[in-house]
Amino acid sequence: MLRAVYFNIMTICCAFTLVACNSTTQSFSKDSNIVLSQKSKIITANIDSKDYNKIAKFLHQSLQDSSRIKQKSTVALGPVSLKFDNDGKIDIVRMQEKIQVLAHKSDTFNFSFAVDAISGESAAMERYKIMELQWEQQNTIDPLSLKTFGDLVPVDYLLFGRVSSTTAKSVQGEETTYVYNWKLGDCKTGLLVWTDEMELVKRIYKK
Repeated sequence: MLRAVYFNIMTICCAFTLVACNSTTQSFSKDSNIVLSQKSKIITANIDSKDYNKIAKFLHQSLQDSSRIKQKSTVALGPVSLKFDNDGKIDIVRMQEKIQVLAHKSDTFNFSFAVDAISGESAAMERYKIMELQWEQQNTIDPLSLKTFGDLVPVDYLLFGRVSSTTAKSVQGEETTYVYNWKLGDCKTGLLVWTDEMELVKRIYKK
C-alpha cells in the first residue's frame, strides 16, 4: 500500500516537473501577441500579421471616408520613410497587398505601387526619385514634382508614408510605439488633399 502511494506521488511530481519545464520555454503576454522566449533570451516587438491587417483596414477606411478623394480613382503607394529606434521592420509590399484586397472588395478606388505605374517610363522614374529624396530628407511634397509625375503616369493620387518607432523600457518590460503618418497628394493639382495618423503599441512584459 505504501509502495503504491509512493509510486503515485512520484508520478505526480514527475508530471508536474515536466509541465513546469515546458512552460518556461516560452510564454505569451496577455496584452499582446508577442512571444517572450526565456530559453533563447530573445525578445522582439516586430509587426505581425494581425498588425498588418489593422494598418491596412485603418488606412483603407480613412481613404474611403475622405470626401476629397474621387471615386474609382487610382491611388498609388509612393515613398515610405522608415525610422526605428530598435530592430523593428515592416514589410511594405505585404501591407500594400492587404490594402489592394480591401480596395478591390469595396470597389471605391484602385490601389497600386507607384513603381508599378511607372512601367519603364524613365522620365517618371527620375521624377519619382526626386520626390523620394525630398520626402526622406525634408519631409516635403513638392507640388511641381507631383504634377509632373501625374502627367507621366496614369495615377490620380500618390500616397506618402512615414513610419517611426520609440521604445520605452522599465523593470516590467518594454513598450514600443509605432507611429504611421500618411499624406496623399493630388497628381493633377499638386496639392495635399488628405492626411491621417495612427499609433500601434506593442508591449512586452518580463516574467
